[in-house]
Amino acid sequence: MLLNDPQFVEAGRRLSERLLAAHGPQQLVTTMFRTVIGREPTDAEQLVVKRLYETQKKYFALHPEEAALALNTGDAPLDPDLPVAEVAAGGVLASLLMNFEGFTRYP
Repeated sequence: MLLNDPQFVEAGRRLSERLLAAHGPQQLVTTMFRTVIGREPTDAEQLVVKRLYETQKKYFALHPEEAALALNTGDAPLDPDLPVAEVAAGGVLASLLMNFEGFTRYP
């Protein structure tokens, strides 16, 4: 249920927007992992989540209609100053991280 629940999809998008605006795309993956899981990623985890983010960013850049669908979930308006493909990719990454066991144990 969590991966596709509209509240989690919107929360992931909003987290993506907030972190992109504050830290930029270079720091997004590590900062998001630390924010959601509460610790630094291992080297293996960093590789996996960075690869996911980059793959999703390329996909959404090539399929803007899919990015629009992903970003129009929920009530909060999209920040028009942020790149759509990066926000959508960050939302996918946030959704994945919010389904890690570490997220449910975060104090």
